[in-house]
Amino acid sequence: MTIIDTHSHLYFSVFDDDREAVIDRCREQGVSIQIQIGCDELSSFAALELAKTHEDMRCVLGVH
Repeated sequence: MTIIDTHSHLYFSVFDDDREAVIDRCREQGVSIQIQIGCDELSSFAALELAKTHEDMRCVLGVH
């Protein structure tokens, strides 16, 4: 079974101190792919950058 987290915001600043540890814990728990969700122009670029630097991440870019 493949586990995909379909709605993540790991680019939020609250994760600045331990982002990689959170990502590692997700992997350890079997999360194969995480989809980072952008909700405005700035967060969409942050989601894209995170997805570009992690092989198991994707992003959805959007403006509400």
